Amino acid sequence: MNDKTKTLKVIFWAYLTIVGGYVLYGYIAKTGLYALLIDEQLKRFGKADANVAVIVPFIVLMLPIAPLARYVRAKDQKRRLQNVGPAAYAKGLTGPAADPEKRSQWVWLGVFAVVPFLISLIAYGYLTMQDSTDQKRSIFHMDLARNADLPAGDVKFIEIAGILQQDSGYRLIEDHSGMKTGESFAPLTTANWNPSQPVKYFLYLKSQGGDQIAIGHFDKQTGRYDVMPRSGPYNSSFGGKLSRNALPDYVKSALERRGVTATDPYYVLEWTGDLDRPVASQYNSQMYYLIPFFGAFFSMVILAGGGIAYVNRKRQRARVGL
Repeated sequence: MNDKTKTLKVIFWAYLTIVGGYVLYGYIAKTGLYALLIDEQLKRFGKADANVAVIVPFIVLMLPIAPLARYVRAKDQKRRLQNVGPAAYAKGLTGPAADPEKRSQWVWLGVFAVVPFLISLIAYGYLTMQDSTDQKRSIFHMDLARNADLPAGDVKFIEIAGILQQDSGYRLIEDHSGMKTGESFAPLTTANWNPSQPVKYFLYLKSQGGDQIAIGHFDKQTGRYDVMPRSGPYNSSFGGKLSRNALPDYVKSALERRGVTATDPYYVLEWTGDLDRPVASQYNSQMYYLIPFFGAFFSMVILAGGGIAYVNRKRQRARVGL
């Protein structure tokens, strides 16, 4: 393989990595082309398929590099034919089995195999450090009727007293292979709010099975336990994790079509329940220590796949006496 072909191959794999990373980021962050296609499907059909929003951008973004992929593939096939030799060529060997085993192939296989494990170690370290920091954070309380300004600049966990405007919210049901998940985003405001006013706080609720979640709240002053109605404004306190400008793009677009706009900046409160103590450790509840085991598993799968391919090539060559 000459230097030009090697360079083109590096460009192809670099481009593929960038496109794959962009599509994955769009799926996780609910933004970019993923969000655009979700929003377009919701506007036209009233429902959206996440697979379409992932696959279509990937195919479209890979189209510019398709001629380069075909060129590199043709060069690889030509190189293999040149390396086969008269004996292998005469006996009909083609593809990887016709290409003599090289030490560099195993080096690259080892590099690719170790990547999942390294990524899992980085993810494990980041998540555990983040969790440890969260356990030391203060929990703030605020009442929108008194003041809508955040009590501190580093607020992450907070309990907000206000009116949940359910009728002005947006609800979305996601279906992943028959497993439904319900998500709702609704303005959290003062009592005198109207839809023409920009919203600073949104409450995010997530439920399994697609059913609408009903929040319960114990009022210490009245001694009563109230349950959120299915519609209409609901006056209560909502505790959870606060994020800045965290509405998915398609949710923000859907709310704007309903006349609900957001301030700049705005905040999304992911409901977790009443906060009378530090948030329960995610490290314990989600078992972050399993992440390196999953990474090691995928690394072993890659090595096993390479080993099986090697054995198959050896058998094919031995079958024809090479």
